[in-house]
Amino acid sequence: MYICDAHLHYGYRDEVERISRTSPLREQFPCYTSVQFDTMDDCECLLKEHGVGKTALVPFVFREQDAREESLRVVEFARKDPQHRFPYALLDESDPGFVDKYRNELVGVKEHVVRNRSVLTDAKCCIFEQLRDYGMTLLLHSEGSRRVEYVSAIVGRFPGMKIQIAHMGRGKPGDLALIYEIMERFRDFETVTFDTSTVRDKAALEYAVNKVGADRILYGSDFPFAMGNAGEDIMGEEIRQVVEARLTDDQREKILSRNFERLITKGGR
Repeated sequence: MYICDAHLHYGYRDEVERISRTSPLREQFPCYTSVQFDTMDDCECLLKEHGVGKTALVPFVFREQDAREESLRVVEFARKDPQHRFPYALLDESDPGFVDKYRNELVGVKEHVVRNRSVLTDAKCCIFEQLRDYGMTLLLHSEGSRRVEYVSAIVGRFPGMKIQIAHMGRGKPGDLALIYEIMERFRDFETVTFDTSTVRDKAALEYAVNKVGADRILYGSDFPFAMGNAGEDIMGEEIRQVVEARLTDDQREKILSRNFERLITKGGR
């Protein structure tokens, strides 16, 4: 089985571990406490073990990190294997020209609630215009309380822009109600897609396929962020949710690889 991962994080383990263990934001954001540090060193081996050929690489979103530095780190890593590594940049409102400068290498930007408030600003609008014009993707993890309102504002202002809603739009881990609201609200917006990372509920995936179609769902692992006990096989667990869901072989293949090949494209092409 050939697999493409549409949501996998890349960064330097020592820095990630230091920030995660010392940040005052640990109590506010679960991502600071759920990183599985040891597996970061084994990422390439794990990808081969699980048959993952292509990856969309996302910088870590910790607020303490410099957005430009992290984005360039991912770009430089992707340059070593551009046929299999597809880099995102962090959405950096202080540097709206970054996307244009690196558009031939980037597939889009990641907006995350840790770093960005879920409101449209002039700088964001400038960046979103570039994403739309270059055919790139906004990978979005916005504030849960404003998620529907915020995505509605974006699609209204930038029709046709590709938006990949992280974690299928779920709320906190285990709280899946927002998935159903998001799917219902945006079922008719063809350029709004969803990745499966950290959902871990086969019924929710089956619902999503029935509601918006398998063409708009991409497999993602969110590696190295764990959902269970320390030492869990993150990639294996995330893949299992897709493999064991009640889907047709065609639907499963779309989610695990074909949608990635069609939707994850670098700008300027």
